[in-house]
Amino acid sequence: MRETSIDPRLIEMEVTETVIIESRGTAREAIDKVAALGAGIVIDDFGTGYAGLAYLKRLPVTKLKIDQTFVRNLPSDRGDAAIVAAILAMARGPRRRGGGRRGGNGRAARGAAAAGMRMRAGFLLSRPLTVDRADALVGARVAASPTSTRSGRRP
Repeated sequence: MRETSIDPRLIEMEVTETVIIESRGTAREAIDKVAALGAGIVIDDFGTGYAGLAYLKRLPVTKLKIDQTFVRNLPSDRGDAAIVAAILAMARGPRRRGGGRRGGNGRAARGAAAAGMRMRAGFLLSRPLTVDRADALVGARVAASPTSTRSGRRP
């Protein structure tokens, strides 16, 4: 980050909950170093690795991505809805945002939004892309943005 002059607030390090648990401290060291630079820390697949609340309290986490196991049957599964509501309540600390992973389908995405998720990620939004395809997609969206100077419009 220092070498490229990229604002570290624009960068996120994503780590699965399982990696944090199984790394025996090495992931924690890397997370602390990246967070100290000002980058965000995202825990992916949250709820599957049995990390417990102590990890949430100790780690400098800025976002949680709730595992698809709990999101895909929203809003019809009341048990999942209760779990997601509890995770979102924990996620709404001073530095954190909570979101779902792989909404699965439109019904699940609407259920996730109704549960209070402010972000979505996963296959509902896009299948995995090559670097070239991702560049083209982002470039097209930037060019189409009403504030983009690339589209010939002025902010």
